[in-house]
Amino acid sequence: MKILFIIYFFLVTNLIAAEYSSESSGKETYKFSIDTTDGYSTEIRKTEGTWTDNLGNYGLNTCVGTIIKEKEKLNLDLMCEYVDQEKQKNWSKLYRKKTIDDSVIGVVEYIDATDKYKFLVGKKCNYAVKFYDTSFFFFKHKCNE
Repeated sequence: MKILFIIYFFLVTNLIAAEYSSESSGKETYKFSIDTTDGYSTEIRKTEGTWTDNLGNYGLNTCVGTIIKEKEKLNLDLMCEYVDQEKQKNWSKLYRKKTIDDSVIGVVEYIDATDKYKFLVGKKCNYAVKFYDTSFFFFKHKCNE
């Protein structure tokens, strides 16, 4: 019986480590930008929302950072904090890969976490976000290992 439990434990642990996904939605709660006439701008942005993951967790998330545009080049530098129903946390940075109209594709990099989410630290995961009315967003990401 002990051997079956150990085998089961390792299988479940490997499945959890192999795939992690999360969905969130929310809205922009703060935005300030300075724009030039020649296509340069710096924007400070804060978003707040709710999230769920494929492990049954749920909670609140907040992201803060900058978006710097230099003509056709865009640099996104956002840091996000996710807090779950047990007050466990993880922190990530978001990088943008490609912009298509009101949809965005990029990378989430987990940089820190409390006990429950330590398995995420160091992972880089693909994300997609869709905007509604410029201030509301729908975000989904998936990590494969």
